[in-house]
Parts: sequence; structure tokens; C-alpha cells
Amino acid sequence: MNIGIWLVRPGSSARSKSVGQKENNHYSPIVANKAWCDETNHFLAYERNIHVGGVSSARKGKAQWGRVKNLYPKAVEEALDRELETKIGEIFGRLLTLGSLDAGQRRLWAQFLRSQFVRTPSFIRYEEFAREALSLSDRPACDRVGCEHCLDLHMVTGRDWMLLVAHEDDYFVRTDNPVYTTGFLEDPDSVLYYPLGPKVCFVACSMPQNWEPLAGAAVERAVPAYALDKGGALVLNFHFCRSSDRTLIIHPAHQGQISEAMFTEILGLYPQPPFDLHHLGMGDKEALMESLRRLMCEADGRNYSSFDASEMGPRYFPRRDDQ
Repeated sequence: MNIGIWLVRPGSSARSKSVGQKENNHYSPIVANKAWCDETNHFLAYERNIHVGGVSSARKGKAQWGRVKNLYPKAVEEALDRELETKIGEIFGRLLTLGSLDAGQRRLWAQFLRSQFVRTPSFIRYEEFAREALSLSDRPACDRVGCEHCLDLHMVTGRDWMLLVAHEDDYFVRTDNPVYTTGFLEDPDSVLYYPLGPKVCFVACSMPQNWEPLAGAAVERAVPAYALDKGGALVLNFHFCRSSDRTLIIHPAHQGQISEAMFTEILGLYPQPPFDLHHLGMGDKEALMESLRRLMCEADGRNYSSFDASEMGPRYFPRRDDQ
């Protein structure tokens, strides 16, 4: 099998079932789940059964969803809790209430987004498949947590950020691939979406081709909010749902015919591509995309088409529309 050239980037490793492993790894932390809860602290979870097919739904608590046994080592789980999740609650609150972030908060939020992208079951599955295909045995010193000094954070903090607010009749979902990314992090055209709750979605925007990530990446900047027209959030949900691996959650109040039809038909049809396994310095973008597609096909035993996120980007910050 020829799967092309691979890069398993620093901060990543395959899963480990070591002695002392916690029984469950919360790849979707409670702090990120709770915004979808009703007054009883439950939300509605949809899940595709990989063995018999079909999609089922059930009410679950905020700690019952987004966890998998033996996904990564106990030390990683504890580091994620200590270094990110206990610190990120205030930032969630500020963004959900359309507040601004200082430079330190921007770096921490970028670190959290990067960890959310590489700690999911599908990313780790693809990463492990690549390691086995290339017989890689080395293990990096850090794993899934990153740090505030990681250079790739500039690819997030150096972008314009904004918040999208759903129409009063609409809502956002949260999937088991919560960071929807349209392309490689280094690509100015790429957009990062991260639903914060049923009504607010964070966006790290696409940028002009002359974009320099290090320029202004570490200064305090506003995070403006823009209201979507009716149906706008549902268009995004279509792609979020499609890019999930197996499951997603919604607020129980949003259950209805549209959600039932969408989630039943397209849930997990095309999981989020693991862009971090490559970087653009490795070669032609189209060839790297094709390499990722082949990896996903081999790992999942499915025939995925070419990845197309054109409907999701570019999404420029309004003040750059004339550039």
C-alpha cells in the first residue's frame, strides 16, 4: 500500500494501554459539554452504531458523553485537566457572553483548540494507522497538551477571530470532532470552527494570501460577534454532522424533524481529515490532501471522495473583505 509521505508532528503519539491507565479519557471535556445541557444537566446524544448501522439517540449527562476507554495514557489525561481544562472555563464564559480576550487568554484558547483537534478518537485512529503503516516506533516527549510556546499556536492567534450567533430559531451542534477545520493550519485559506454552545460558534478566519501569522499574534484583540440569518447555523451543522466520527450532542429543546433527518442520514459520513499529520512544507497541497484521503480510506475501509469544504470557506473577517 502506498500512502504517501507522512509526518507525525510533535505532540502526538498512538494510544497507550499502560498500567494505571484511567478507565475513561474525556476527549470532549465537561467544561465544553455543559453548554448543551438543560436544567437537569442532560443533553441529547445521537450515535451511529458501527456494527449494525443506524443512528440512535439518548439523554446523557455532561460527563457521560465524549469519553473513550484507553484512548491515551493517564499522564496525558491528568496534564490536559491540570494545564488546560481547569484554566479554560473563564475563557468559555467570556466567549459565550461575547466578551473580549487578552493576549494570554488568546494563547491559552489557541492551545485548547489545538489539543481538541488531536485528542479525538478519529484523529488518533488515523495517526496510529499511519504509524503502523510506516513502522514508526519513536515517541515524542509531549502528547496532546502542547504548550503556550508552541509555534503552531501563532497559526491560530495570528488569524482574525469572530463569533457567529445563531438565529433565534436555529442552534449549533457539538460533535466528537469538535474543531471543524477546512484545511492545513498553515494555509491562509483555512477556517477553524468550534461551536461553544447551542447559540454561539467560534471562528478563526481565513486570511489574505500575504498573511504573516507572527504579526500581531500576541496582542489583545477584540472577538466581534455577527448574527446569522435564519438557516445559517443549519448549513454549518450539516458539515459539522458529516465530519463527526460517530456521535454528536444537541440541547434537548432542539430535537425535531430537521435534526432527526439530518443526523440519521449524514452523521459521520466523512470524518474530519487529520490535517496535522502533514504540513504544507512537505509538498503540493493537492497531493497532501490526496494522501490524507487514501489514509482515511484504508484506515476506515471506506471509499471517501475528495475532501470539499468550499461551502465553509473562505470566511474573511469583515474588515478584510476589500483586501
